[in-house]
Amino acid sequence: MFMRETNGLWDWANCRSLEPAERKDVPVGAMSIVRGAVWVAVDCKVYELDVKNFKVATYFESHSHNCVVLMASMGDGVWMAFKNDSSLKLFHADTHEVIQDLDVSPHVQRLLNMPAMASRQPTSVKVVQLMLADSALWIGTSNGMIMAVPLTLSQELQLRLLQRAGELRATIRESKLPCCFSWDVRINLHGHVHGIRALVATPSSARDSQETIKDGFVFVDSRKCLIVAAGEGYVDFRAKEGTLASVHPVAKTSSPVRSPTPSECVYVSAWEISTRAVLEGSTQTT
Repeated sequence: MFMRETNGLWDWANCRSLEPAERKDVPVGAMSIVRGAVWVAVDCKVYELDVKNFKVATYFESHSHNCVVLMASMGDGVWMAFKNDSSLKLFHADTHEVIQDLDVSPHVQRLLNMPAMASRQPTSVKVVQLMLADSALWIGTSNGMIMAVPLTLSQELQLRLLQRAGELRATIRESKLPCCFSWDVRINLHGHVHGIRALVATPSSARDSQETIKDGFVFVDSRKCLIVAAGEGYVDFRAKEGTLASVHPVAKTSSPVRSPTPSECVYVSAWEISTRAVLEGSTQTT
């Protein structure tokens, strides 16, 4: 673990190591910062690290037979994805209870019936990328699809989910959870032939962003951001024929090495969007 100095620069000269799990043969599957603490997923358990005292504060089970491979946190909730699974779970940051389940497989299967997907072989759906940005849960699948699920501050939905999860305590009644309606899954019309390799959000320009340091962590405030996705090949789901679309032709070369086909090239897609502070109580675009 590396820490920042008081001036905000990284202290590369000093490093501390911590082994949260008892088993030494199981790698760390995912990490995320959750309200100043570091959550580390090892196999099917999630460990909460106290970074100030450099120790394991607590741990809990992920309620899944598959190990945790992705985590994304916002407000009082943490979304988790699991290995070789199409389902996501939303955990409460305090009680570690499962608040909501979301399965993206039905939405992907519906898209597979479109003409552009006719030539593709049916495969199992797996969540391979996960991110919370622009007041939405962004998901990348093993089928090369990118989807966004808008977050909501609906008190009715949150209370219903909390009541279903267990006892409705006063400590979680006022929680700000990144909940969503499972039917409101929006799939991007631009995708990739194979699984999504990367999915990140970044300020669209330095002029629109402001960086602040709090408790050793860096926070970036931006009015506009870019959603960037990368994957092999490019597919336009609006195409009428079951063919792959190539944005740029592959350059011909006299080299004996075989040139990559359009489906083997890595493409990067980017969308500029205006950020919205849903978990701060505003649903208006700024």
